[in-house]
Amino acid sequence: FFGCSISIGSTSAYTLSATSNPASSPAASVAFTISPSVLPVVITSWIAAGVNRGTTRFGTSSEIVPSGGWITLLGTTSPNLAGSLVQTWTMTKSVSWHRVTSRLAAADGTIHYFARVNGWTAYQLRFAGDTSHSPAASHGRIATTRL
Repeated sequence: FFGCSISIGSTSAYTLSATSNPASSPAASVAFTISPSVLPVVITSWIAAGVNRGTTRFGTSSEIVPSGGWITLLGTTSPNLAGSLVQTWTMTKSVSWHRVTSRLAAADGTIHYFARVNGWTAYQLRFAGDTSHSPAASHGRIATTRL
């Protein structure tokens, strides 16, 4: 089977078989699988108080805002997932993780989500994966209101 190649991954096994002219005994390969070639994805997320407040105080795992205050959840993707659908998930102390929205990553690979915080809330960005990239999720980030 010199010179043959398959570049499409599959969970089902492939088998190559060959015949010749003039007729000789047919030949068959042993069954084999090919793992899909996908790039690992990293999603990094930050929370900042206020809407469009810039990059100050990004990088912390939690943010305390006044009751009813706004936060900005900003995510970056590596490699850049521009145009890919990224989901925003939230969780409160009384409600488990649930998806609140899906957004296309911007041309620079970022995702922005603005939310009003009325208590302890965790946020996470998730990418389901595609034919070129593996699934990924950011670490959960927490926002809470002052008592």
